[in-house]
Amino acid sequence: MDTKENIQQTFVRQYAQKDYAMMTIKDLCAAVSIARTTFYTYYDNLDDLKTEIEDNLIMGLLNVVNEIADGDIEKMIFAEFLDATISAYSYWMQNPSKVNTEEMKKLIAQALESIVKLLEL
Repeated sequence: MDTKENIQQTFVRQYAQKDYAMMTIKDLCAAVSIARTTFYTYYDNLDDLKTEIEDNLIMGLLNVVNEIADGDIEKMIFAEFLDATISAYSYWMQNPSKVNTEEMKKLIAQALESIVKLLEL
């Protein structure tokens, strides 16, 4: 695992355990065992890090949806997609040590496959 990925995964674990307003770069860097200058090599602040993680999650979801819907997102029922997404994201946030990015993609893909099967009925 590279440093940037380690920062992200540690952030997610901490985010699941304490209020975002209480998180600090100093604590995050201590948990990752890096200097703050290393953190600033990748991010300007915690908001920047959080935004990147959220953006990556959204892009991952869109990629999965595009794969499952064969590029026709309009076929998806948004409410069901949103429920599946929230469930997967909630699980990820509550169990960050149990779910890596690839597992998260698989969980979301499984949820979306269920939705697609419902649409085919």
